[in-house]
Amino acid sequence: MRVTVMPEKDMQETEQKKLSLKVLRSSIPLTQKKLAELAGLNERTVTEVERKTRPVRLSTAFSIVEAINKILESKQRPLVTVQEIDWTLLNAEELA
Repeated sequence: MRVTVMPEKDMQETEQKKLSLKVLRSSIPLTQKKLAELAGLNERTVTEVERKTRPVRLSTAFSIVEAINKILESKQRPLVTVQEIDWTLLNAEELA
């Protein structure tokens, strides 16, 4: 198996290109309440994720992305991935 390590400069550029969840959601346009409903989450969770006031569980991130992608697909816009959004994911160690 071959592993490629990205130079630090490239990693920083990749980090800078990440999408703000709030900007992405607003561009659709989609309210926090509607996103929460589509993702099966509490509206407060979406608010906290956007504000980065707490780390996000991976399952929550996937629920949000899935809900956003349903809307993007219906508008024939490019889909997004969990990795493309700027948020703090909860480490597996923190779940224990």
